[in-house]
Amino acid sequence: MKARLRRLMPSRERIFRMPLMGYFRDHLSRYELWHLNRRSAAGAVAVGFFFAFITPVFQIPPAVVAAYLFRVNIPVTILATFINTPFTFPVVYLTCHRIGLAILGTPDSQAPHWTLAWVSANLLPTLAGALILGSAASGAGYFTIRLIWSLDIRRRWVRRRQRRRESGATRNRF
Repeated sequence: MKARLRRLMPSRERIFRMPLMGYFRDHLSRYELWHLNRRSAAGAVAVGFFFAFITPVFQIPPAVVAAYLFRVNIPVTILATFINTPFTFPVVYLTCHRIGLAILGTPDSQAPHWTLAWVSANLLPTLAGALILGSAASGAGYFTIRLIWSLDIRRRWVRRRQRRRESGATRNRF
């Protein structure tokens, strides 16, 4: 699992070439922000998923700041923000809008037509839905990564045990 994630992750140098990120090189050089383990990967996915739903554009800088504050893996956080792409944007925010309307108990007055007037009039339900959907996706992503990582570790231990049995190697016991 670690090897697959490392192939997908952008390098430090690539992240530092992003606009505004090079200025924070000293702060972003901390080891725990780049180390990949179960806690940092799961936390990074949670942070990335949350900001993917909360901010419709310019998601990476606030996600990196949150990753820094929570001390989770920055490259995984950046990758996780891409769950919401320009192709999925209308569907995601329409879903956020519908969830927000249901939670706030306001009737759906008109069909969405994505004009500035419609967006400003429906900002509160959309934001409420985005908070709920972002929190739900964040929690689901966190626990899914923890589960997958644990199952992968368990699978590796079973394989290791089988290889030892097949080779006839025994552990030294006291």
